[in-house]
Amino acid sequence: MNNYRSTYRQKILELFDEGLVGKDELIINLVNWLSEQDAKEFMEQYYEEDEDEEFGYDESRAWYDTSAELL
Repeated sequence: MNNYRSTYRQKILELFDEGLVGKDELIINLVNWLSEQDAKEFMEQYYEEDEDEEFGYDESRAWYDTSAELL
């Protein structure tokens, strides 16, 4: 792991630890920031489910709302 990414990961955790960002806000922002491929790999690694089957995913009908209004 290079230090650049490690430093920013640490800064994000410090924001959370210091109460400057809430858990829900942090989760929503990080998930919205992920690419679809990153989200897929995350699901496969941590939840070991075939998300296409489990969640009825249909890419042709997918939409993404990255607005801050979700917070």
